[in-house]
Amino acid sequence: MVEFIEGEWKNFVFKMAKPEDFPKVLQHMRSSFYVDEPLNKAIQYDEEDQKEMDKSILEVLDKGISFMALDKTTGDVRIHIKQTLRNRCNLTGSSHVHLKK
Repeated sequence: MVEFIEGEWKNFVFKMAKPEDFPKVLQHMRSSFYVDEPLNKAIQYDEEDQKEMDKSILEVLDKGISFMALDKTTGDVRIHIKQTLRNRCNLTGSSHVHLKK
């Protein structure tokens, strides 16, 4: 299993996403991933789609396996990483990161 270390590095604070962080994570997803995802563009993503995607993101967040990076200056979420069972992590947004043991 991949282990995460919480702490600070340069202008970021890395931590596990807790329920009080969920609104910030959802806002990050809405302003970056939802609108930039090619499939969402293809289906002409709308408000109803956002509700469904929010529901899916919250299901993952509720599992307590999500890691995030906060900008120390603004407090904004910069990345959201969800841990998967295959010992890798997916960086949500326009890029993907795979972490190995």
